[in-house]
Amino acid sequence: MRGNVLQADDFDVTQTNLGHSTGQLFDCEEMQAIREQYEERLVVEQEKREELEWQVRMALASIRDAELDARRAADQMRKVHGVLQGLLGVDQALQPTLGSAQGPRVAAPKPGAKVSPPPIPPSAKRASGPLPPRNLTGYKRLVA
Repeated sequence: MRGNVLQADDFDVTQTNLGHSTGQLFDCEEMQAIREQYEERLVVEQEKREELEWQVRMALASIRDAELDARRAADQMRKVHGVLQGLLGVDQALQPTLGSAQGPRVAAPKPGAKVSPPPIPPSAKRASGPLPPRNLTGYKRLVA
């Protein structure tokens, strides 16, 4: 029953609105002005979007370049490390890789013990050139 009343009321309201125009009417000039304002706003927003997109692309390119530079530097460091190990005659299987989180474990010298450099290999005593590298693990470097 209530539904019938609402339908009748809706019908009555529709009938009264058709007879009496209470809404605001726009003429062609006002509609054209509104349309031009929206078009101007649209152009401004598109320019902002394009500028933001350009900045994002430039930031991504710089990130990509930095990543590539870091990879190149890491590769170069691995090469240098390999060359130095080859020059020192270090066995690759015994040495940890550069990517490992921990370095080689070295026993700390006992307090009060006299620390001296490792002995010179006998083959170096006979040679007339510079001394070959010695294994310095277990010895701390003193910096003055």
